[in-house]
Amino acid sequence: MSTATFLYIGLDHARCNTVKKRWPNLHKINGFAGLVDLCDDMAKVIDKWSQKQDPDSFPGVFDYEVTEELGAWLYDHLEATPAEFQAELERFVSIWTFPL
Repeated sequence: MSTATFLYIGLDHARCNTVKKRWPNLHKINGFAGLVDLCDDMAKVIDKWSQKQDPDSFPGVFDYEVTEELGAWLYDHLEATPAEFQAELERFVSIWTFPL
């Protein structure tokens, strides 16, 4: 549940950073109920992906640094498929992480 919450926080921050501070095209995803479902569905993508990673790969700030940012990305991509979201997750993490 916390992953979905961080996605929503990122979505809401993106909304607050727009001029009109409105949710775009919620009618296309079934309103706020659809938004909650979207966060839940995409959180499952992140959680499934995370389970395949080395538990020591990422510091404890993953939700703030990655999950929230992916929520902001979702603001502009409300109709993204789980596959599109996973591709963005992998792209973002590849940029976020770097060899020491």
